[in-house]
Amino acid sequence: FSSQLAVLSAQGYSVLNAGDYAARVRTGASLPEKFVVITFDDGLQDFLTGAFPILRDFGFTATLYVVAGLVGQTSRWLAPLGEGDRPMLTAVELQHLAASGIEIGGHSVTHPELDTLPHRAARDEIEGSRVVLEKILETSVVSFAYPHGYNSRKTRQIVKEAGYSSAVRVREAFSEPGECAYGMSRLVITEDLDP
Repeated sequence: FSSQLAVLSAQGYSVLNAGDYAARVRTGASLPEKFVVITFDDGLQDFLTGAFPILRDFGFTATLYVVAGLVGQTSRWLAPLGEGDRPMLTAVELQHLAASGIEIGGHSVTHPELDTLPHRAARDEIEGSRVVLEKILETSVVSFAYPHGYNSRKTRQIVKEAGYSSAVRVREAFSEPGECAYGMSRLVITEDLDP
């Protein structure tokens, strides 16, 4: 991760958070000539101990999408993969990250595949995430990420109605300014991508 950020820094890239990017596109405000949006899903505690110090060293921001119903608990939705006991960030840690310039976004309450849920259950997951996080952070939460990257027209509409101003999916494509604000594309970057 550090070597990847070093390339961005050396090449003069600016880093925006997802909410700022979406707001600039929506209002027609200028965008930096070279920029990226860095996002992380889930709200696992290893963001604080691993990624955050490296982001801070480079002076970069990011958006962290948090499974709100599991704050301070473990990643139990990952149990089928043998990773259900990974610690999640606590409320105090989320407050610290937000105060340090990391945007905190919603990522549902329990991390289900939202597009497979009945309308009311999907709405509860999406709205509930925002309510919980806004109570913890005492500020507006405007960005959302679809768990597993899955979304449908129905889920995008629920996200919009819940008061979020943008949402991201996994599409293995670059996001374009003309793209729907509730279906912004992302690339998955792993340690396999060399500088």
